[in-house]
Amino acid sequence: MANHDRQRLKEMRPRFDLVGKTLLIRISNMWSAIDSPDQWNCMPGINKQENYERVDVHNIVVMWNVFEACVSEAGSFIWFQEELYRQFPSLVDIPCQYVLNKGTSVTNYSEVKLPNTLHYIETFEISTKLLYDLWPSWHHNVSWQPFTKQILFTPGKLRPYRYLAIKKLLDYFPHNLTYVMTRNLPGEGLPVNPNPKEQLNDWVESTRNMINEFPPKTINFENEVYPFMLKHESNLIDSVQLNINNYTQLIGYRLLETTSISVVVETNPGDTFFTEKTYACIVAGRPFIHYSKEHGAEYLEQLGYKLFYNQSHTDYHSMNLWLENFLISPDVDTIEETIQHNLNTLESNVAEHHKTMSAIMPEWPTLPIQSQVDILTTFLKINT
Repeated sequence: MANHDRQRLKEMRPRFDLVGKTLLIRISNMWSAIDSPDQWNCMPGINKQENYERVDVHNIVVMWNVFEACVSEAGSFIWFQEELYRQFPSLVDIPCQYVLNKGTSVTNYSEVKLPNTLHYIETFEISTKLLYDLWPSWHHNVSWQPFTKQILFTPGKLRPYRYLAIKKLLDYFPHNLTYVMTRNLPGEGLPVNPNPKEQLNDWVESTRNMINEFPPKTINFENEVYPFMLKHESNLIDSVQLNINNYTQLIGYRLLETTSISVVVETNPGDTFFTEKTYACIVAGRPFIHYSKEHGAEYLEQLGYKLFYNQSHTDYHSMNLWLENFLISPDVDTIEETIQHNLNTLESNVAEHHKTMSAIMPEWPTLPIQSQVDILTTFLKINT
């Protein structure tokens, strides 16, 4: 295993929680770097490793960066398990069960004999459904409203592809676009800055970083994006006003009542990886279109979903024409059939994810919904 791969794994600081008799280990590449695995946490409330022997563990479940489709070398799982057993010898007879995002690619798999099992789930598919069931007061189970003549765009952070999308949508639909963007999404546990001026500065700086970090890198922040942000600031709202649970965002009932279709732009268009931006539309039973030249939506069809648009619409002009026709004369019967098909598919797929989690974690079926959400998408303490 290459040294840089080992170092990257060390930077994925694990969080340990004891859930029943299952040792749950959550790993994310968003954790701060650590010098060595010797600095790993023990479980909450246990400060000394020698006290670990008092804990009765029957299962080990490792949530391997499940909210992101990444590339993992097969040797990483071996290395992680060896480090775990080195620090906690009493666990050596309990194999690690790894849970990965369904879009994760494991390389060099044939070269390594894994003494463990890899399990795959579509993380945002199940977590968005869980949160929809958890928060009915947010969406009121509003049914699809076909004749509002309004498009909804909830892109979240202002990244390059989303900036290009909102510009083109505003040019073509100046009176038919409702858009809600995240002004500032602070780190976990950090509140939104209460000072309006400082909050605006935070928003500007975080957006500047995203415009420079993500493709396409042909957009000038100072001359293009910054003036746009100031001009449209009154149309953008803080993330505290959106129903965001770390990596899952639902559409509120007022937006469901006043718009007919959602425009979706994922972070990396063309990937076989979809976030809450797509699944929030499916779970709410509403039409959507991936507004991108490379929408990669064939993957959704592989999961069993039907699309509302023709995949040949890969340029902004044809997508705008399709949206315009949708607003004028939606094919209500066909759209409602597709909505119901997708809801049925969602139920079926989520049931399989629950089956996968229950098979490796006996406590899963009895956990509260919020605990299941935290296991999948956050790094909060699991309250059972």
